Amino acid sequence: MHGLVMILVEMGSLCRFYCRPIVTNLLDLTRLDLHNNKMTGPLPPQIGCLKRLKILNIRWNKLQDVIPPEIGELKQLTHLYLSFNNIKGEVPKELASLPELRYLYLHENHFAGRIPPELGTLQYLRHLYLNNNYFSGIPAQLANLTNLEILYLSYNKMTGVIPASIAHIPKIFLEFILKEMKIF
Repeated sequence: MHGLVMILVEMGSLCRFYCRPIVTNLLDLTRLDLHNNKMTGPLPPQIGCLKRLKILNIRWNKLQDVIPPEIGELKQLTHLYLSFNNIKGEVPKELASLPELRYLYLHENHFAGRIPPELGTLQYLRHLYLNNNYFSGIPAQLANLTNLEILYLSYNKMTGVIPASIAHIPKIFLEFILKEMKIF
């Protein structure tokens, strides 16, 4: 199906994320907004077929499992909103393959492990919301995000050292809880 550029279904009851049969036919889709629809199940790997997608908003659902590595195929993506779901595991390093990404909202999920240092390569990233998860450390590479304006890291399981270089990002607003962490 050529020509369809936006799908917006807000606050409905889609229940499951059934995009498998239709995804490969939506060749011109640039915005997929399915927030607050009570969707369950995993984000399907076929999401990587939406090559022209710029905005993916599926926050405020009940999505589970992990983010599929195919998310890294969305090279034109500028906005990724996955917050307020039940997504678990580690943040895939494939997110660093999204050169145009400006807004990354992953807060209020069940992500764990270290924040991928590869995210430090996202040169256009302006907002990074990672709060309310189970992350355990902050990579020094985040200091490479010179366009970053907002970094939310509060309410995680952080241990170790907060890299001092993060404070040198020109326009940044930082928010994190300093429990048991040291700034050097």
